[in-house]
Amino acid sequence: MSAKETGRLGQLFVDEKDVKFWKKEGAKHDHLHWVRAMISESPRFESTPAPEFGPLTLSAEDKARLYGWLAQALTEPTESFVESLVSSARGEHSFSPLPPHPFLESLKDEDPVELLDSLKTEYTRIFFDSYLPFIPPYESVYLGERQVMGEAARRVAAYYKGLGMGAAGEMPDHIAHECEFMALLYQRGELSLAKEFLKEHLLAWGPQLCSDLKILGKAGFYEAVAQAGEVLFYLEAKDAA
Repeated sequence: MSAKETGRLGQLFVDEKDVKFWKKEGAKHDHLHWVRAMISESPRFESTPAPEFGPLTLSAEDKARLYGWLAQALTEPTESFVESLVSSARGEHSFSPLPPHPFLESLKDEDPVELLDSLKTEYTRIFFDSYLPFIPPYESVYLGERQVMGEAARRVAAYYKGLGMGAAGEMPDHIAHECEFMALLYQRGELSLAKEFLKEHLLAWGPQLCSDLKILGKAGFYEAVAQAGEVLFYLEAKDAA
């Protein structure tokens, strides 16, 4: 990193330790969208590539189901969620109108207890590790506020409050909460509000988080989650245009 870039970091971060950290780690991990947002004065995301899939149209009911599934998939795995993954892979039900992902299909012979342990470990590695690379799943961070519970979080919380949905004790701009909110909007037929929230919030950073998750998820469960999110956000962006 050049002296000019180091000087710029000094303007972005007050603590010298932060400057040293991002001087080293920023250059190493700037392929991740959120890292570029952290070390940029005015972060502007490049458009993510259009995902590959066949002709597909999603109804409001389809979107509600898929957002609900993403909300569960992007929080710490639970026993009931893992059991639903296995039963879906066995053809007992379907959570999504999207083409099945090979990894999700492969779960039909998995032991739910072992799968739960495996997914918890992977979830921690991706979202709660102390060392880069990892993903902070918060809109405030992705929009370059360099903190959690920033202005984006407050604006998101205002939407929740307006619909009587709280996120007490939680980070309101966590990706799972925003997906849960979208599921609720579609379930209630609040289509205008859903379009507004997408434009103001979720489409401003959700595709980039999915892009990062696809990298860190490798070829496993979280890569499948990222792919589902990419397709959904791409279709939402087309519908909202």
